[in-house]
Amino acid sequence: MFQVAHWLYLGLTGVLYIYMLMIAVEALLSWFPGAQDSFVGRWVGKLVDPYVDLFRRFIPPIFGLDLAPVVGFFLLVLVRELIDVLYMNLAIHLV
Repeated sequence: MFQVAHWLYLGLTGVLYIYMLMIAVEALLSWFPGAQDSFVGRWVGKLVDPYVDLFRRFIPPIFGLDLAPVVGFFLLVLVRELIDVLYMNLAIHLV
């Protein structure tokens, strides 16, 4: 049972880490004119924009600065921390 929980933990945290990197890449691409229109920019945008758009509905740009990716990123950090805590509690009880 612990082995399954361990692999599930590694998979979930790995996917969250990659998605967090993609959010950071999209935010960096927004600093360069035309970068979001490149192949990589469109590809990352297709994967990240549906999630970030959830926050854009409630968080307007402040002085032209879009803070929705930052909020989305930190929400994923909190989810990852929650998964860490749950995994550690499970590991204590199963081992």
